[in-house]
Parts: sequence; C-alpha cells; structure tokens
Amino acid sequence: MLSTAARESNEPLGAVVVDAGHITAWDLAKLVATYYNMPCMPLKGFSYDEALGEDIPAATLYQYQVLPVGRFGQVRTFAVVEPPSRECISALSEVCGNRLFF
Repeated sequence: MLSTAARESNEPLGAVVVDAGHITAWDLAKLVATYYNMPCMPLKGFSYDEALGEDIPAATLYQYQVLPVGRFGQVRTFAVVEPPSRECISALSEVCGNRLFF
C-alpha cells in the first residue's frame, strides 16, 4: 500500500504516489491546491532571489520542503510541496514572524 511505503520511507504520500506513476506532479499539485483552496502556480523558469531565504536555516527549508518566493512588506510567501504542517508553520514563524502565506 502506498501510505505504508510513504511512512516507511519517511516521504510525503504525494511524492510516493507521483514516483509510482499514478499521477503527474502537476496534476497532484492542482488537486491538492483545489482541495485546500490554495493558489497553484508552476515554478518552472522561476527566478529565485537567494536573499529571500538568507535568514531561514537551510535545514528548515529542506525538512519542510518549502521555498521562499516573495516578501510583501511583513508577509513572507512560500512555495510548498504539500500544505504546511503545524510544525512547519511553527518553525518558519520563529524565524519569519507569523505573517506567512503558502
């Protein structure tokens, strides 16, 4: 079962489903975004500004699979692989404050 494989490999279920070829990464992203009422945009060709992530530990970005993509005043915007967990939000809030948008 895919959920068991995800738990055993410590990978997000979405990654396991895509790796198994059951759905494309883009279709999964659109499905999850629709379910959680989150915007969905392709990052192919995105011009990343390294300054956006300078104050965030690389381990945090890697662990929660988030990418800082914008800063609008005090609001920090992140691209995510899946909706952020409470732990992810807490870790980012410690560094960035509580004005986060995913």
